[in-house]
Amino acid sequence: MKKKYDIIILLDHGYKCAADPRVARSAEIMTNNGFNVCIIAYMDLDLPEYEVLNNVEVYRIIPQDFSRPRSLFGLRNNIAKSIVDKFNTRTFFCVDHRMLDLGCRIKKHIPEIHLIYDAHEYLQGYQSQFDETNSFLYKTKSKLFQLREKILEKKNLLNISLLCTISDSFADLYRKNFRFFAPTYTIRNVSEFFTSKTTFKETFPDEYIKLEKIKGKNNLIYFGDFFKYLNGIECLFEALKHIPEESSLILVGTNKNPEFFAKYFNHPDLKKRIVHIKRLPHPYLQFIAAYAVASSVPTMETEYLQTTFSLPNKLFDSIAANLPIICSDLAEHKKIIDRYNNGLQYSGSDWENAPKSIACAFEKMISNYAFFKNNALACSSLFSIEKEFSELMNYLKARVEK
Repeated sequence: MKKKYDIIILLDHGYKCAADPRVARSAEIMTNNGFNVCIIAYMDLDLPEYEVLNNVEVYRIIPQDFSRPRSLFGLRNNIAKSIVDKFNTRTFFCVDHRMLDLGCRIKKHIPEIHLIYDAHEYLQGYQSQFDETNSFLYKTKSKLFQLREKILEKKNLLNISLLCTISDSFADLYRKNFRFFAPTYTIRNVSEFFTSKTTFKETFPDEYIKLEKIKGKNNLIYFGDFFKYLNGIECLFEALKHIPEESSLILVGTNKNPEFFAKYFNHPDLKKRIVHIKRLPHPYLQFIAAYAVASSVPTMETEYLQTTFSLPNKLFDSIAANLPIICSDLAEHKKIIDRYNNGLQYSGSDWENAPKSIACAFEKMISNYAFFKNNALACSSLFSIEKEFSELMNYLKARVEK
């Protein structure tokens, strides 16, 4: 007998609640609104094939090969048929473009289903990045696969019932550059820090000791799952050279380019001022933020629309942590900072002067800190994930048969 659900979320990774708060919140809010929801995700050797997380059933049955070029030759159709045979729903919530493609293949079997495309990024503006270790063949295959995915997205958009994006800019880009007839909702990745079961000190004692050494100082923090060069963070490292020595930079996330950043971690004037905290589950970010007085969102303008019009999670993590923000004046950053006066901005296109601009902004913020801190607190109180999802919930209640 097929398993029946009101909504099935299709997800292109193995799914851990703490590692993907947007998907976790989507499922939780749908469940809280009375929908019977499940998640169909990628297989993961470290995770069970089936489990229940926060009252949501999770099936990890999509092979990892789905993300590889060879999946286009039969595998995706086979997975779609398998889902049709095992599950019964009329609404699929497709997270990012590969899952939209899977949803469209399912729709060939069941034409009447609703496909909701939750686009976390603007795929058409994304470009693969390579380094000197990548072979010519690898680069060629990657570019061809990326091109194929982009072509598929254009085609698949014609099948959706609703498009959800993470920013107004992305929504505008989709409406401007594609011909599709579905309504568009913006659901920003507003952060909410959930209560953790254990204290930060108990769970991550080594990280706790690092932070205690810089407690009570005017420290700057960078939130992230990871950090890599060419996304603006190098400007933040350079800015640290112009910031008073008593201040440290708390760097949260995995170092994707250790060889490149070694020059900063080993710099005689910086190495003791950079406190690197490994990637941690989302609920613990609030404890790390308590050691900082301000947050930096250094994303800079590039040739990629994906970056220039981004609205990064670290911005909302900063807001949730009640921290004033120093950021570049990219379109989506600017909307929030201009409206709430909860931070300072600098030119997102001026890579050369960005380090000194960050340092100057930090000095200015500290000199009038009460103003920015109060605005940060006020800003934080105005954001909630329930507000972000309200339009989508109304849409689902009007269309989903329970």
